[in-house]
Amino acid sequence: MREDSKYAPFDAADYLEDLDDVATDLQIVLQESAEDPSAVTNVLGLRFEVHTVA
Repeated sequence: MREDSKYAPFDAADYLEDLDDVATDLQIVLQESAEDPSAVTNVLGLRFEVHTVA
């Protein structure tokens, strides 16, 4: 968190606890991003990064 910011950045991946949560998250992204194919690759990259580090 930056010193001049009083809130930490929000990351939905912090709340994904198991593979079912990840699958549900991906389904929602697929449904809501029909016109934006880059959203899928973005969410896959972010979710994968969080779960491989944790």
